[in-house]
Amino acid sequence: MDPSLLFAESVKFEGCEYYKGDQDPIPVYLLSKLKCIEILEEVEGNEENSCIPKLVDYILSKENVLKRLYISSFRNFDDGDDCRRRQLWGEYEIYNMLVRVPKSSLPNEVEFVGHYIRVSRHDKSQTGLIVTFKY
Repeated sequence: MDPSLLFAESVKFEGCEYYKGDQDPIPVYLLSKLKCIEILEEVEGNEENSCIPKLVDYILSKENVLKRLYISSFRNFDDGDDCRRRQLWGEYEIYNMLVRVPKSSLPNEVEFVGHYIRVSRHDKSQTGLIVTFKY
């Protein structure tokens, strides 16, 4: 692990290469200090669905001081309808995970941006998540 992360207040993940197997993607001691996490993923058409739901579930299941969580997931559409279905299914899994998390466990600011689904909350005073679906 990069020693500079020991003092970081925010971290950005690009892709899921860091999250293979059973090891924790972010050590608990670091997670307890992070205020902002950005997860950016571009999935190639033939790859399986995103690892984002498992990663976000891990992050939100630990004690943290997180104030902002930003997630972006897009699939390369070169493979036609099957690829589009997988994109929509992957986004649905992320959406479903976010709406099932107790609102008190979510950070103040949450934003998920996908091709078909967008979920956001910009402060804890909002009673729920704002969800937008694109056809």
